[in-house]
Amino acid sequence: MSVNVQKRKADVGSFGERLQRRRIEKGMSQGDLARAIGIHQNQIGRYERGDSQPTADKIKKLCDALGVSKDYLLDGAEEGAARANFDDVEMLELFQEVQTLTDEDKKAIKKFVRLYVNNAKISAMTAAAR
Repeated sequence: MSVNVQKRKADVGSFGERLQRRRIEKGMSQGDLARAIGIHQNQIGRYERGDSQPTADKIKKLCDALGVSKDYLLDGAEEGAARANFDDVEMLELFQEVQTLTDEDKKAIKKFVRLYVNNAKISAMTAAAR
């Protein structure tokens, strides 16, 4: 049993390092992040040191505030790096939902998005030419 506790402690430490790194990248203090998710700033410090684990609800709020996925924050998964650079969290969540669809549905959505983006570009160029 103590092996599991030690492993969890190590996992929390990794979580804490990613949390701190992303908070700093976003230019946020512990107080800023705490206010954004509705907790005391000392709790952010405990998360970052690995002294405490956030609840699932707090993890979601942390991810939203920092613009990262749960996979990145919890496991360090690479997809989080892409999310960290993606400002529109709602759009990213929609793209993640698309991943659950059939290949045929994904193909149709890709085609629609390409057509929409191309149309928007043409409209912008036409407006700029006027």
